[in-house]
Amino acid sequence: MFKKIFISVAVLFLLAGCGTLNLGSTPWHLDIKNWSSHQRANFFMATWMAELDSYNSTNAIENKPVELINMLKAKRDILEKSRVPIRTYVGMVSSGSAPDAAMEQEIINFLRQLQMQYIYGG
Repeated sequence: MFKKIFISVAVLFLLAGCGTLNLGSTPWHLDIKNWSSHQRANFFMATWMAELDSYNSTNAIENKPVELINMLKAKRDILEKSRVPIRTYVGMVSSGSAPDAAMEQEIINFLRQLQMQYIYGG
């Protein structure tokens, strides 16, 4: 019983913290095309860092259920795969370069996967 309550509370906390609860507003992954490249770069890095913080704080819980351990492993894999593309994107924007649409879409896909980990379990 406690395990189900904990996981439910963790899911609600993460949804609120990750910006996936959009009460009446356009979801970020649809609205992002209207943002400047600097806004996108800042958002990508801030979201990735928030997901990393979420991973670290959840991973610090002792005696995690197997389901949570599996979700954390999947999240860690996505964090690692997305780290270089996000840092590359931010670096390109900071230097005045224009990243291509494919790179941007790859990052959006990674961030959506990270945010959906606790909803669908990977």
